[in-house]
Amino acid sequence: ELLLSRVADPQSYNDMVIWPHKVEINTRYVQNYSFKKDIYYILQTIFKIVFHKIFEIGRNVLKS
Repeated sequence: ELLLSRVADPQSYNDMVIWPHKVEINTRYVQNYSFKKDIYYILQTIFKIVFHKIFEIGRNVLKS
């Protein structure tokens, strides 16, 4: 949403840039599927969420 709000024609940008990129990513995923990679992606996502929350809490503590 943030990215699309910054372009003159959001629908066109989505159709011409974002959508083809998503299709490419999904195609690559399906062609290279593995359970180990799925676990890696899940752990990477959890790590990023937890790290972001810790950073956010630390930033709020410093502001206080």
